[in-house]
Amino acid sequence: MVGLSIPKDRQSLETLLNSFGRIGGPTEFGWHTHEPSFRCWREHHFNASEPTAGRTLGSQFALAVGTIVHEFLAAYYQSFITAKTFTPSGEKGPEALYELLCTNGYTDEANEARRLYEAYRSKYDGKDSYLAEDVKIIAIEHRVLRTFPWGQPYTARADMVLKLPDGYWLVDHKTTAARTTEFVEGWQVEPGIIGLVWACQEEFKPIRGVSINGVIKTKVPDFDRFMYAMDERMLADFVSMLRYKAVEEGVARLAGYPPNFAACFRKMGPHVGKCRFFSRCVYGMESA
Repeated sequence: MVGLSIPKDRQSLETLLNSFGRIGGPTEFGWHTHEPSFRCWREHHFNASEPTAGRTLGSQFALAVGTIVHEFLAAYYQSFITAKTFTPSGEKGPEALYELLCTNGYTDEANEARRLYEAYRSKYDGKDSYLAEDVKIIAIEHRVLRTFPWGQPYTARADMVLKLPDGYWLVDHKTTAARTTEFVEGWQVEPGIIGLVWACQEEFKPIRGVSINGVIKTKVPDFDRFMYAMDERMLADFVSMLRYKAVEEGVARLAGYPPNFAACFRKMGPHVGKCRFFSRCVYGMESA
């Protein structure tokens, strides 16, 4: 990343991947796994007018690499479904995507993603639990929409759906810059992960839980997997939490307050402090 620069005239990565025919379709219109926190409308306003506000070249690069790694893994595992022989077919595979990226201004990002992908393949060559004889890949980049009892829709995307002897498991690919405590612990209580299981619960029965497929983007790439079983109590608690958040959001809007002050502090970057409610926000006071 030394001397990193981003061409201003290149297509967005999202547009480029969609033109490639990404597995699962585009991610626009809310078709993605998301955190169940309601964002302040001001955040959407700033993001719409200044999409790169608060992001450094390094963070843009890291986000792009993570996205491309996801696409490489999707294409790789899809090939096992397509070929049905446990030998990758190579059609519209990672190499084809790599060439497309390199010829459209994403050479640095594509090279870094391919470095991680090749290390991943080497790590799990011949011993990938996702390709075990008693495991069947049901879907790749599976999109799902489920509606809460009070009418609010919730969308999610499972990177992979597996059928094991004990039921269905969802796979969520995660990339990170370092092996931190936050990365290796606590996924079983992460709302986005619980929400993913809840969203897929009606379609895949019995659904057992989630496998986190970790890709650690260090100089020598590292990998790890964590499997978390989900029970009905955890899923019920998730629904209860979202019901409370829905009520909270409605009350906040009626009062004229942003429904999620935390979003302002975490994501608005240079716009932090410009909100007229900022002085009343606990995050604002702590940062003052």
